[in-house]
Amino acid sequence: MFAAFRVLIERHPALRANFAHEHGRPMQKTAPAEDSVSRADVALFDVQDWSWDDIHTLIVSEYRKPYDLTHDPLVRLRLFRRGPCRWVLMKAVHHIISDAISTFTFIEELLAVHEALRLGRTPRLPPVPARYVDFLNWQNQFLAGRDARRMLDYWKAHLPADIPALGLPTDRPRPPVQTHNGASEFFVLDAGLSARVHALAREHDVTVFMVLISAYYLLLHHYSGQDDIVVGSPVTGRTQEQFAKIYGYFVNPLPLHLDLAGQPTVAELLGRVRDVVLGGLDHQEYPFVLLVEELGLKHDPSRSAVFQAMFILLTHKVATEEYGYRLEYIELPEEEGQFDLTLSAYEDESDHRFHCVFKYNTDLFLAETMRRMASHYVNLLDALTRVAPAEPARRLEMLGAAERELLVDGWSGAGRRTAVPDVPVHRLISRIAAERPGSVAVSAPGENGPARRMTYGELDVRSRALARRLRGLGVGDGAVVAVCLEKSPELIVTLLAVLRAGAAYLPLDPRDPDDRLASLITHTGAAWFVTDAAGSERFASPACRVLTLDDAPAKSGVRAGDASDPDLPEPDVDMDAPAYVIHTSGSAGRPKAVLVSHRNIASAYESWRTEYRLERDATVHLQTANPSFDVFTGDLVRALCSGGTLVLVGRELLFNTARLYGVMRQEGVDCGEFVPSVVRGCSPTASTTAAGWTSCA
Repeated sequence: MFAAFRVLIERHPALRANFAHEHGRPMQKTAPAEDSVSRADVALFDVQDWSWDDIHTLIVSEYRKPYDLTHDPLVRLRLFRRGPCRWVLMKAVHHIISDAISTFTFIEELLAVHEALRLGRTPRLPPVPARYVDFLNWQNQFLAGRDARRMLDYWKAHLPADIPALGLPTDRPRPPVQTHNGASEFFVLDAGLSARVHALAREHDVTVFMVLISAYYLLLHHYSGQDDIVVGSPVTGRTQEQFAKIYGYFVNPLPLHLDLAGQPTVAELLGRVRDVVLGGLDHQEYPFVLLVEELGLKHDPSRSAVFQAMFILLTHKVATEEYGYRLEYIELPEEEGQFDLTLSAYEDESDHRFHCVFKYNTDLFLAETMRRMASHYVNLLDALTRVAPAEPARRLEMLGAAERELLVDGWSGAGRRTAVPDVPVHRLISRIAAERPGSVAVSAPGENGPARRMTYGELDVRSRALARRLRGLGVGDGAVVAVCLEKSPELIVTLLAVLRAGAAYLPLDPRDPDDRLASLITHTGAAWFVTDAAGSERFASPACRVLTLDDAPAKSGVRAGDASDPDLPEPDVDMDAPAYVIHTSGSAGRPKAVLVSHRNIASAYESWRTEYRLERDATVHLQTANPSFDVFTGDLVRALCSGGTLVLVGRELLFNTARLYGVMRQEGVDCGEFVPSVVRGCSPTASTTAAGWTSCA
């Protein structure tokens, strides 16, 4: 076998190539045949008494040995003797001089030469019709012609004007500069599913490749939420017959863009994929590296250009029965992740099953994520081959039955029943105030100065007094009171007072423009607008009475002593009445108002209390959200209904990372809810030391 290997080294100049830098430029050098043959990288290992695990480990070790491109032979051959008639043959080659077709050609020629030498004959292989340099010359002539311009125009029209980056959710933060550390996750499609893939291809007049990549597009759509997806897929690059058996790297990736918008049916999906693939094949000769230059894309060092996911279907076959030998392929894991994700498949003619592997970047994904993704791909492909052609393709089931049950019934808590809440959250806060009036309810750290603190006793007295004043001003059951105050203890007092008065509050952001505030107030029919002195000067509306906290007692007609009298009854609250009104951002059109009932929020609190262990493990709550954001009320309820401390953080402090970390340590924060932009600014020490649990909204 080693003699046959040396014959091939002499036959193909690419196997004798090395690469060096000269004057700052890469330069290929091809060694004379006799020199390369004499230093061929071969080795024999006798492993007859070894376990297969140990043999496999040795094979992988030899396969992964690095190459010195300047000095080392770039192809190596290893033989592992397992028995008198059982051998493992490992051929490793650097991609710079070889591609898959080169490897298949190598195996075919190696067996032919070995058989001739074994029989004492002179090996006779067909003459090599061309060299790799002939391909480069042909390509230069092509690029100077009209066909190249026509193909370039196609690709520019085929790809979106703004090529979308594939937003797969990653297990680890994406490194600022792309890495190529990788691993492999192997899986096999069973014979039944493999047969249905062929049947679906015949039914819709598409290829097996098109069926497999269709399921891949659906998988990437489900994971990323994107309709526009670009998947790279390599072609052999050997469109000219004379280059069919030439050694070298000819592969050219095609950026296949699919638009999944419009709820396509299964039949429509396969039709779209067919058009995309056939269009790409008709224009495959334009080099991808030049296309990237022509597109003029902004360079993003953290990811590959144009596409970050690849699909490969190996269709070239080497006879598994040849010269009396039976060949069995061994799958070796790869440790390089050229793209975020690559799905590669081939059909084994011996078992008529598709053997697949996800190659992935280990700086982005964990192995368990890839195992889950492999099962999701199989589920989607299985559904694709079973449903009617008119079924919406994007609704095909990705989750298995056990996983769906876990998500829907297990993790959601749907199977757990809690008592129906019958006490509104402001009454729960009053109970805490009665039990421990001296405990700190609200803390408002300043950017530079000391924190302002309010105890539960103070919060209870002040909110009770303001509620009486609001009732005296005419605020009644079911009314909507707009509250536009800076984040402060007074804001918390006001919100509780509105609830105690039997009304619902509408939280507004003082930084919003006047016309937006007016629109939101009009939209909800708010008859009262509670603000500070600065807010009252900028807002006036005949349909809404403006009230500042300073002048509330004077305008109410109710004496301060009466207003704070604890013996005055507090109105009963209908649990199904609204507690507050929240608006959507309006990014998809006009903002929409959502009424949240007392029962809704009380029920949410009961779940938070149990799942987050609020009365035991999480007692100091960092509050970062804008009051007009729904998360704000969630933070307030979690903290104050459980007897904890609500730490109010303003915007100016939120983005001062060092100061924010100092506040978290000083206040003894146990938990917080962050948006991703804030989390990215926090150091690992801050996020892990100061936070018991974190959540991103």
